[in-house]
Amino acid sequence: ITKDGTCPRLHSDVNISLIGQSDKCNGFSGADLVALVRESSCIALKEYMLLTHTSFCNSDITSLQQTQEECIVHLRHFEEAFTKVHPSVLEKDRMKYLE
Repeated sequence: ITKDGTCPRLHSDVNISLIGQSDKCNGFSGADLVALVRESSCIALKEYMLLTHTSFCNSDITSLQQTQEECIVHLRHFEEAFTKVHPSVLEKDRMKYLE
């Protein structure tokens, strides 16, 4: 899902295994997990673009280059993504699979 944490680039506060094992992921299919990573990335990108645009409008080009190093996905982006991405596997289907 993340190409070993390199795409999207994950901050050290993100443990993708712990996220996948959390109760918040109950009922998530593989596609739901992909959507969660994609949504986290989009949230991080929007934040990054806002910061670099603000830096560009309010500063000189040197500060923009310092701000514009990388777009990195933090745990807070995953937390926000959980409010937007929901599980698609129903409990009854999950129980049937476990039998």
